[in-house]
Formats: sequence, structure tokens, C-alpha cells
Amino acid sequence: MHITTIVKVLAWELLAALLVFVTYEFQLSEYLYILPFLIQLAVFSTIEKVFITLPESVKKYDYIYENGSDRNATVIDIEPTGDKTDSGQYYTFTLSLEGENAPIVIRDHVLSGWEGDVLSRSSLPIRFLPKTGEGIILFKKL
Repeated sequence: MHITTIVKVLAWELLAALLVFVTYEFQLSEYLYILPFLIQLAVFSTIEKVFITLPESVKKYDYIYENGSDRNATVIDIEPTGDKTDSGQYYTFTLSLEGENAPIVIRDHVLSGWEGDVLSRSSLPIRFLPKTGEGIILFKKL
């Protein structure tokens, strides 16, 4: 897939260079210089779609967010993982859902300004995929 994309990009670049050369050499209208610019925009868009990919964690989060169902989960345990950032800390949340046998374990980042509110709760809003047992905490609904 990447090879065909590279070939397409090189073909478009060649076309843009040829267009600039012909426009300059035959002293055609200055407005034709806009076409190579538009070709460059299309080329960069193609490169971005193919070569710039999101991390798996972001793809997983988006998938759960789009396909999951909202539930309230009871907090069993919250433990810090030891991973810290400038904006907060990561925690492992062990939660239980009514009707689910196994507890749900979610590792998520909690902003430092929200730690007191999040860690003191007995239940948290989550979005949950019943088939896989994966979920995300909906901090915006706190």
C-alpha cells in the first residue's frame, strides 16, 4: 500500500513540476501557477492519510466511545499506577457493573485538578463494550 502511494505522490509531484516548467517556459498566464499549489495540497493530504496513523490506544478509545453503551459502575478499588505526567496521574480503576460477573479494569489518566473529585466517588459513569468487557470513564459526565 505504501509503495503505490509513493508512486502516486511522485507522479503528482512530476506533474506539478512539469506544469510549473511549461507555464514559465511558454510564458503562460500567472494564474496557472495556482494549479501546482493545489496539486501540492492534494499530495500532502494523501501523505497524511496514509503515513500518519493514530496510536492504538486512541483508536481503541474512539471505538469504545462510538460503539459502547453508557452505564454507571460501582467503584471497587482505585490504585495509582505510578505513571505521572505534568497534568496528572494514571490510575487503575477496578469497577463492577450490575449484571456483569467479572469486574472491569480500566487504566486511565486523571487530571490533577479532578483527582479529589474522581477518587472520592463510589460510582463512575463509563462507556462499556459488553462483548469485550472494555470500557472508558466518561469524565465529562462527572
